Amino acid sequence: AHLTPGHTPGCTSWELNVQEDGKTYTALINCSIGVNPNYQLYNNPDDPRIVDEYRSSYATLRSIHVDVPLGSHPGMYNMAEKYARIGQKPNPFIDPQGYLYEIAINEQAMQLRLEEQRKAAQGN
Repeated sequence: AHLTPGHTPGCTSWELNVQEDGKTYTALINCSIGVNPNYQLYNNPDDPRIVDEYRSSYATLRSIHVDVPLGSHPGMYNMAEKYARIGQKPNPFIDPQGYLYEIAINEQAMQLRLEEQRKAAQGN
């Protein structure tokens, strides 16, 4: 279990080993690291550590080598696209690059939202 707050306080991502064809892979069920449209990141009075929590979660998730990314929402790991290719080789769910990409796009979106809110608060 890995504490990965930000999206939700106390959010936990789960790492486990899975096997296929005699090989062991690391799977991770990502709690969610996305920023919802209504989240206040800049100077959030209810959760002043929200940005630090997101950044810590991104760092934690990057530190884990993941072969099989899964998530709390199917779009987080392209489930529909991968499911359509089940039975094909290589296994479409083995996707370490997709895992890192998901972290990167969510981190970029968080940073853009933070800058947007910072500029709006400063009247720019």
